[in-house]
Amino acid sequence: MTVPLLEGLDGKRKMSKSYHNYIAFNDSAKEMFGKTMSLPDNLLWKYYYLLTDTSLTEIEQMKKEVQIEKINPRDSKANLAKEIIKLFYSGKEADQAENNFNKQFRDKQTPDDIKEVKQGAGNRKLDELLVKIKLVPSKSEARRMIKQGAVKINQKKVTSNKEVKVESGMVVQVGKRKFVKIR
Repeated sequence: MTVPLLEGLDGKRKMSKSYHNYIAFNDSAKEMFGKTMSLPDNLLWKYYYLLTDTSLTEIEQMKKEVQIEKINPRDSKANLAKEIIKLFYSGKEADQAENNFNKQFRDKQTPDDIKEVKQGAGNRKLDELLVKIKLVPSKSEARRMIKQGAVKINQKKVTSNKEVKVESGMVVQVGKRKFVKIR
């Protein structure tokens, strides 16, 4: 028995844990949804074919609708993500993962399930704070992220490595996916 090779999320190499381009069956519904949404458009139909129970007729119909721009490929990816999540979780969790993803990436809002870190109040240099709360591995990486404009405090972009007043309830964000709430 032979089956087609499933390329990973990078769209180039086979799906593999060692290449860090995979969706694991024990990933959370939120992770599965996010990883599926990062899938290159050209692999969308192969994933539908190999990973879902969607009929070939339905897949071809969706493919045509995307080609004539009747539907957005993003909507097809969201549907694929929900189908994959339903295999391991429930439809309710698939819907919740979609809502959380849309809230965070489409609507640019803070997600509901932010990791909380206990941190003493007072002033601290921003690069030191980012390392301390483990949003970045080093001060040099912190400074690079600050310089690139990838750091936000309470949804306000910070572009200089200044001292910040650490307060309870403060939300620190690095990039699009890393959030920490100070308590």
